[in-house]
Amino acid sequence: MKRLARLFTRPHPDARMPSRSAAPRDAADPAARYAPLPFVFAGRDLAVQWSAKSACSQVAIWAFHQERLLDAMSDYSGWPHRFRTEVYQPSDTVRRRLDDLLRARGAGFALIRITRNPAERMLSIFRHVCRHDFMDPAIAKHLGLDKARDGLSVRDFDALLTALGVADGRKVNIHLRPQASRLSELAFDRVVTLNMDTHALDPGLNAVEAAFALRPTSFDALPALQRLRASHYAQDAARPGTDKLADHRFRPGDTRSFPKRDLLATGLFHDLARRHHAVDTDSVASGDTDGEISFAPRQG
Repeated sequence: MKRLARLFTRPHPDARMPSRSAAPRDAADPAARYAPLPFVFAGRDLAVQWSAKSACSQVAIWAFHQERLLDAMSDYSGWPHRFRTEVYQPSDTVRRRLDDLLRARGAGFALIRITRNPAERMLSIFRHVCRHDFMDPAIAKHLGLDKARDGLSVRDFDALLTALGVADGRKVNIHLRPQASRLSELAFDRVVTLNMDTHALDPGLNAVEAAFALRPTSFDALPALQRLRASHYAQDAARPGTDKLADHRFRPGDTRSFPKRDLLATGLFHDLARRHHAVDTDSVASGDTDGEISFAPRQG
């Protein structure tokens, strides 16, 4: 922690370290309506919109790499979102840049959006809820289940989303919200959307770097990203021995490997996405309002 403190009190030789502000933004702050708050680059008029369960941790690592803050992130925490919420977003530099963006209503800025197909993202959300305990109190309250003991099925998950009113993303945990953001209300000069399910993420971000004169990233050379990939993402698994996947309950220990393809093939998650995240249906396709970037299709 002493090393981290020194980074905040004198210029870092390799980074523009944001200074920490006295207090984080709260719900009364006008910027709060745009949560989750985008990354806003310090040295150029460029913002990055992200959503939980849309490669958000990799996007955070990439943004910190571009801002030369990866060393600071690693010093503070191995988890990028802890650095994002406790250091990056409350910093004077980022608060000022976000205020600049909102005051201009997006004019003069470009926006990079990282999105997913709604059904595939809904499947990722389901696995996340099965694996972790952050929704366990709500599951116990609304469904009467002890998830650690009983597990959670797709049908249970549907009932939970219905009970919580997930379509109104302001009322629920960030992991369950639709991807749609009120940033779409702003008049950005340019909007680039990269859908990671239809177009490969790493080459796509490299294409963004080339278009905006950012330094090129060698993703395999980022230790923070390699650690994330080794621990965070599920391997595809064989289908459970049941004909009723909608009713099969997955326990936390079942989620390191997960039958992603079989679950997606049932159509269950397309139905969940249509009913609970309908706002995302027509807003996630890759594209560039300037027509400059042509993303490489995802293979396989």
